[in-house]
Formats: sequence, C-alpha cells, structure tokens
Amino acid sequence: MNDKEQQNVSHYLYLRTEEDASEVATELRKEGYKTETRLSADGDNWLVLAQHRVVPSAEYIAGVRDSMERLVERVHGEYDGWEVAVS
Repeated sequence: MNDKEQQNVSHYLYLRTEEDASEVATELRKEGYKTETRLSADGDNWLVLAQHRVVPSAEYIAGVRDSMERLVERVHGEYDGWEVAVS
C-alpha cells in the first residue's frame, strides 16, 4: 500500500455520557485510532472524534461503518459517519 494513497479519515461518534465516550475512545485507541473526546455542540452528548490514515475504498468504509455502529450500539450511542480531507 502506497503511503501517498492513504488519507486522514475522521469518524464521528456520539455518546450519552462522558464515561461512555471514554470507554469507546479507549476501544478505538486499541484499534489504532487517534481519538479526541469532548462535549458535543448540543451540550448534552459527548463526541468521540476518531481518526486514522487509510486508503478510503467503498469496501473498507462499509466495514468500518459496521464496526463503529456495533461499538456504539453497546452503550446506546450513535455513529454519525465519516469524512475525508480532500487533498
């Protein structure tokens, strides 16, 4: 895999409590993601911003979406999708 093909991909996960957000962020770091946890813009929920470098193919993103949704489902959170910086 050519490193130049890899791009920064950001994933947005919303959780009800800081404790849930911390738990999810810890799991994601174990899988190699860089994470940032903060109170979300709505002021009620917590955001986990998870980032990694990958080649963002349709197959890969579909698989990541499934695993992210399963991860937040355990704590009644929401996976709100991903974005990639255009270079």
